[in-house]
Amino acid sequence: MDLRFGIGLLTLVLAASPSLAREENLNGVVIDVPSGWTVERGEAGSLLIAQEFPETEDYEQGAVIIQLIAPRGIEGTLAQGMAQVVNAFPDMAEEDTTTDSVGVTSNGYEAIMEYRCCGEIQDISAGLTTIAVGSPTKQAYLQMVSMNMDGDREDEIDAEFATMARTMRLNEGDKPFAVEPQDGDGGLEGVYTYLRTGLTLNPFGGMDFTADSEITVFDTSGLFSDTIPANMDMAAHCADNPRDCGTYKVTGGGFWGGSKQLEMRSVIDEFGTFEVEVSSLDDQDGGLSIDDNFHAKLPAFDAGTTFDGQWRYFWAQTGSMAFSSNSIAVERLLTMTPDGRFEQTGFSGASGSMDSGIGTTSFATSSDRPPESGSYRVDGYTLVLSGDDGKEQVLSIFAPDIGSDEVLVINGSNYLKQ
Repeated sequence: MDLRFGIGLLTLVLAASPSLAREENLNGVVIDVPSGWTVERGEAGSLLIAQEFPETEDYEQGAVIIQLIAPRGIEGTLAQGMAQVVNAFPDMAEEDTTTDSVGVTSNGYEAIMEYRCCGEIQDISAGLTTIAVGSPTKQAYLQMVSMNMDGDREDEIDAEFATMARTMRLNEGDKPFAVEPQDGDGGLEGVYTYLRTGLTLNPFGGMDFTADSEITVFDTSGLFSDTIPANMDMAAHCADNPRDCGTYKVTGGGFWGGSKQLEMRSVIDEFGTFEVEVSSLDDQDGGLSIDDNFHAKLPAFDAGTTFDGQWRYFWAQTGSMAFSSNSIAVERLLTMTPDGRFEQTGFSGASGSMDSGIGTTSFATSSDRPPESGSYRVDGYTLVLSGDDGKEQVLSIFAPDIGSDEVLVINGSNYLKQ
């Protein structure tokens, strides 16, 4: 497999004429290229995609080069091919992998992603993102070199590269990335919650205790989400928010089927990689046991449900380090009355001090949230706040303590009744 790709191609690519073609084919591997990119065939049979960025008041002159490599044969594992592609840039290959993921694509192929940051190519700051996709008979590699890219410009290019990666098809009949159930998927329905507790690192120093009601929404179609979709439209939510979602299937059970198992395929990066996890599954009264962790099934609120009281969300973090101490706090108050009216207020604030050795510097800042009022309505797991100013918020809502409204989880945040 000849993966030669030297710095000399930079001039070649940036001098190429812009192409309006949206779909490109290299040895049977298909990729969709957005408009605005130049496209050229490389000497080694690779597809070269590039874009140049002029110098501005905010940015240096920059360039991005993307290479699609589709060898005609397989000479080793996908990981070995990945290493060979990365080693084409020796300076970048020496950099540590900042981000990586391993899984499968939505078409079921093995997938590997690696990102190396903050290296240099010919004294130009650079980043290197490499994606490898392979089946037993075919492999393809998509690699992006970004030079002098930062800020919003870098974010936009990263998003376009991720879009290209999600469209890559290895074989005829493949589809671009999508969170879609496969044959045999599904078998569960409902919203389930699991209380997870633990310690998390406090950025101000020390550790914080956390208690979160984790949510899993199962749709009979075979889709699942870790967020309650607005209006419970799972297909639309997963199309717009794939990182919240995945697909699942239930296997086993019955007289001959053995123990039940739950296979969940979760989207783990913006390139369309799925991580597959298999857990034990047991139906229990009021919920599911997944890997021996009980997930309680949450009943939906009846349409027209009303509340009477005030609920408070409060989050704070404080800590001290060798030469500094800091704190931050956020409060939101939501009042709902039986006549269908609501009022919402809140504030946020931060303070801190730093000892520099020649004195102490302190700061404090706060901001009040403008009061809001209007009408509300509840249906199922959806809370809609219609403000008197014409603005509307569609939020998720559930009560983790069945039969009690002492705690309402609204858009993932715990509100305690006052």
